[in-house]
Formats: sequence, C-alpha cells, structure tokens
Amino acid sequence: MAFLFKILSRLPLSWMQSLGSLLGAGVWWLSKSYREEFIRNTQRLGLSQAVVGRARSSAGQMVGELPWMWFRPREVSCLPHVQWDGIELFEAALAKGQGVMVLSPHLGCWEIGAQMLAERFGPSHGPLMAMYRPARKAWLNRLMERARDKPHLKSVPASSQGVREILRHLKRGGYTALLPDQVPPEGQGVWAEFLGQPAYTMTLAVKLARQTGATALMCWCERLPHGQYVGHLSALQDPALSDPKASVLEGCQAMNDAVERLVRAHPDQYLWGYRRFKVPRTLAQALPTESALASDPADASGGAEKRPASLEHSSLPIPPRPRSETPGAWPWLMGPLSVLPLPALRLLGTGIGVCLYALARRRGQITRRNLVLCFPHWSGEQVDHVARAVFVNFAKAWLDRSWLWHASRDKIERRLNLLGDEGGLALLKSTAPLVIFAPHFVGLDVAWTKIALEDSRPMLTIYTPQSSATADQWMKEGRERFGRVKVGTREDGVRALIQGIKQGHALYLLPDMNFGPEESIFVPFFGVPAATVPSLSKFAKLSGAQVLPITTRMTRSGYDVVVHPVWEHYPTQDVQADTEHMNQWLQTEVTAHVEQYFWLHKRFKTRPPGEAPIY
Repeated sequence: MAFLFKILSRLPLSWMQSLGSLLGAGVWWLSKSYREEFIRNTQRLGLSQAVVGRARSSAGQMVGELPWMWFRPREVSCLPHVQWDGIELFEAALAKGQGVMVLSPHLGCWEIGAQMLAERFGPSHGPLMAMYRPARKAWLNRLMERARDKPHLKSVPASSQGVREILRHLKRGGYTALLPDQVPPEGQGVWAEFLGQPAYTMTLAVKLARQTGATALMCWCERLPHGQYVGHLSALQDPALSDPKASVLEGCQAMNDAVERLVRAHPDQYLWGYRRFKVPRTLAQALPTESALASDPADASGGAEKRPASLEHSSLPIPPRPRSETPGAWPWLMGPLSVLPLPALRLLGTGIGVCLYALARRRGQITRRNLVLCFPHWSGEQVDHVARAVFVNFAKAWLDRSWLWHASRDKIERRLNLLGDEGGLALLKSTAPLVIFAPHFVGLDVAWTKIALEDSRPMLTIYTPQSSATADQWMKEGRERFGRVKVGTREDGVRALIQGIKQGHALYLLPDMNFGPEESIFVPFFGVPAATVPSLSKFAKLSGAQVLPITTRMTRSGYDVVVHPVWEHYPTQDVQADTEHMNQWLQTEVTAHVEQYFWLHKRFKTRPPGEAPIY
C-alpha cells in the first residue's frame, strides 16, 4: 500500500483530485450505507442535488489527495499550493506566547492546513502537534504513522498520554491542531446541538483553552481547481469557550456553532459521509428512549453537564431513509477515460480499488465474510489479501467500461479474445434455442459485448434498472451498443423471453445472485445453503434450449471470453438437482479465478427458516 501511495504521490496534485472525484462517485455507488448516511446528513440543510453532487466529488478528492499529502518527497513544499486569508491572526496569537489551538473541522482539505502551518512556522516556533486516532486496521495504522512523519509536524495518539503532551506543548507557547467535529469516545464529550440535532461533541478543546489560556482559531482550507487551496483563519470569539465560569457544555456549543456557520456557508466541501451524529458504542444501550437522554452525560473529568433547553426532549431522531440514488455523471466521467492506455487505466483501477477497500468498510466486511464461509481453511491474512484483490479487480473492470462503452470498435476487438469449446462456439453462430449462463465474474459486461460484436445471432438479457435515470440510460446504451440485442427488465415478463429464445435469440442469464426468498430455492454453494433462483433450468425447459456456460477472465491485454462445453442432459425433470448442478459447476470456475468473482454481493443474505443472519 505504501509503495502504491508513493507512486501516486508523484502525479500532479490536480490529477489526483480528478481521480478523487471519480473515487467519490465510486464509493457512493458501491456503499449503500455511505450513500444513505450522506443523503441523510445533507437533508438537514435541505441541500440541492447540485450541491450534494459537488460535496460527493469533494469527499472523493479528499481521499485522492492523500497520496500527495502523505508521501510526496520531503523536498516538495506544500506552501506554493496555499494562499492564506487571516494568517496574521495566527502570527499574532503565536506572539502572545500562550499557545494556539487550530480547530479544523471536516471541511475542505484539513490535511494541508496543518502541514502548511508546520512547514511555515516550524523552523522558528517548533513543531505543530496534532492528535490522531489510530486506525482499526493495523496496515492502515502503520501507513498513517509513516505518512504523517514530516518535519515540524508531530503526531500524538488520542490517549491520556497524548493529551498531556499537547497540554505541556500549549503551556510552553506551542500550537496544535484538532478536529472539533470528530465524535469522541464515550465519557469524553457532551451532547451539544449541531445542525439542529444533538451531536456528541468533544470537550478536549474547551478544557485545553481554559487550562492554558491558548487562543482558539477556526481554520479550514478551501479546495480550488488545479491543486490549489485558500486557507481561511478566523477567531473563535465566543467567551464561553475560554470562560471558566461557563459550563463545558456552553463552551462546546459555542464551538459547534462556529463549525456550523462554516458548514452552512460552504456545504459543498463538508464531509457529509462522516457519521457526525452517531452514538458512542458504550452509550448505545442508554439511548433508546427519551428518558435515557434526559440524564446528563458526564464530561471527561467526571462531572455532569446540563444540556440546553432545546435538547431536553430530544431523542436523537433518525430521519426516514430516502430513496437511494446513483450518480448521474458516469457518461462524462468515463468517456474521457476511454482514451487512456490500458496499463494506465488498470493502474488507476488499482489505486481506486485499494482506496475503496479501505473506505467502504461495510462492503469489505461482506466480502471477507463470504470468503470465510466459502474457504474456511484460509488464514485471516489470505482472506484479507483476496478481499483486497477483489476490490481492485472490481474497480479495474468498472473503469474498463469506459472503453467498452465509449471506445472505437477496433480498440474493443483488439482487447477482447473469444476462445474455448468448438461446439459451443458453433452453437453461438446457430439459430438453435440457447440460454447462456454468465456468472458474476467482474467482466460480465465484457462477454455480452464480445458476443454482440460478433453479431452472429440476436441476443436478450435481463437487468436491474438503476435508481438514477441518467446512470440507467448510460448503462442501457452501453449494453445495446453493438449487435442485434435487447436489454429488458424483469417486468417485461417470462413469456416474451421464451418467445424470443424460440425465435432464435440467445438469452444471456446471470442467476447466481441472491434475489430474495420469493422465487428462490436453497441449494449449496461452497457447502453453504444459498437462496438461488432456478431460472436457468426453467428457461431451458420451457424453451427447449441448451445451456452454454460462458465466463470472462481479466488479462493484462484485456479479457478472455471463454466458451465452455454445452451441458449434456440438462435440464432434467428435477429443478432442485439442476440448480445444484449449476452451483457445483460454478464452484469449480470460482475456485480457479477466485479474485475475479463478485464477492461483494450478499450472496447468503436470505437464510433458511430458523437460521440466524450471516451478515
């Protein structure tokens, strides 16, 4: 990972921001929980779709910037990238000799703010001390420790020892940077209002200000095009922050109010996907009712803080989940990518996949859970390695749709290789009734496109419509680009599909996913009962068609589309046995190319009656 970040850090910062925009859209599409959290938070301000779209891109740019921020060569300065508004406030506060606290919310690029201050003032005033919370994953924690080891910038852990170091540093006239809108552990915060909702808010900044007399400044770095930023510094003038006569809660409320003013002024650069309103784990059981919230949470020193009257009867309501939406920017994002050389596009996909694996935690948990169930003999390290590779291959295949759906016919044909069983290849060119079994390997759209390019017979397929009309239209047009094809939905009905097969169309079917209990039967998949639709057997039986399995394999030069032998004596009169045969055949192919299968799906979500949930 560090090696990859070092490679990416050599790219221009503006390029990494563009990559980040694409990454932001990818995470939005891939992680339902992230998307819903994002929308739920933006609804608190009633933001327009245009602002939400810009905020989504900004969140991705924040991640895209990290390789440059963390691993650029030491001789490369960040100072030329930042103009400052209000830097004289920081200089005046330093001159007082009582310490300076820079409060940087999750707005814009907070990484460059601390680095710029450290680089500019470190030689004359000593290091900037920043507190960080160790990552849950050991590899990511090691990466962060190496990345933030920079001249004049000292990181301390979010622990009692780290707090003592910052306290001594401020008393000596030093300066520190804190994230004021980061949810602290239970017992180190109070419930203060933010954007009209109770939010668990850290008390550390208030207590440091009162014990040291340090000046508190709000700081956020506005992200501009072409890898440039404007750092904005402003005084936090509310006396409640430093007045020892005021309660800690009043000080935290003043801090939240200051952050809220910045967020309302610049909502397109706030990190809306952050779970600002989450309940600390050890408090979760104490917050299911209003009566539980009526008790005053203890601050870090053990005292109790009374909540404002406006929060007395609040029970942390969660707004109803809105309808999920997928991004509508894919056509103009993917079209330009189609001109990139394939090695460059695959390198880009590797970077995005690694970042997705680190960020889309819920989807990563699902992937690892699937692998543990299907390969119980694997070590934890092997599971993690394959899961990361699955994300990388998924990202590569997704970017490959840029040239698959936008590049010239000649370029596509050079990158796709049709091979395999001679009988199966001949069947593709015939008019005999045919159902193609196309499992969910990452290149599933590739096989469809290659067969359509051959245009040896008309084809049908079924797909699930996207919730974004723009994305849905883009995907439909991409799949209908070549050949005599028809892309339909489940609402079109079975009868039309059966008639199409009998008239010489090949049905391209992808039945190896969990579509719920209504039309599924339970058959083993790697020894685990899996709800599986028996559509392959039923379509073949009703239409008198043969079943031809086709898989795709990603290669360095593109893809191999592999045509396997037709299944003999299939279908039978036993639908259960037919469906078991499908899963058993698929197991062999998946085992041979495990890193290219779509393990991100909740394949075992539906359980037999009486069995506990798996995810």
